[in-house]
Amino acid sequence: MGAPNRTPAEQGDALAEAIAVIRELHDTDAAGGVFLHHEHYPVRGAKRGPAPVQRPMPIWLGVLKPKGLRLVGSAADGWLPSFGRLEHGADSLDAGHAVVDDAARAVGREPRDIRRLLNVGPRDARPDTLADLATEHGVDTFVVVGDDEGLLAELGERIAPEVRAIVAERRAQRGVRAG
Repeated sequence: MGAPNRTPAEQGDALAEAIAVIRELHDTDAAGGVFLHHEHYPVRGAKRGPAPVQRPMPIWLGVLKPKGLRLVGSAADGWLPSFGRLEHGADSLDAGHAVVDDAARAVGREPRDIRRLLNVGPRDARPDTLADLATEHGVDTFVVVGDDEGLLAELGERIAPEVRAIVAERRAQRGVRAG
């Protein structure tokens, strides 16, 4: 679609540059234009704005490899992998969180400020599974993929309330306060 072919290393570098460009363009409180001397996305005097409605606009990455996970920790606002693409399921989540956390600390960021999201398919959208992923593997937000109206209704009416109740009960048992 018109994008240049890049090696995997170049793809990671270009993604890091893209995050910097997005952040600068959305920083409408800064004076002057945006000037970035990047290899893949050089910017020479672009006008800032428009300001996003949600400020700052969160940038979530659905990366799986170590270089991408380090980028989440150092520059992004959230990690959003797809459960079905994790080679070792929840164990891959734990390993990924560790890489993100280490990268965040290395640049002076607080790991808990990085959202932990997860795309899950309809068959994984069960209260016990989601509660385990939340309480045992650090996921704070689930995105259930699909367009089945019955599943969407069930998510709102039964599944989400059950997950919240299970998570609250487990946290209470551990002495963890909500929030």
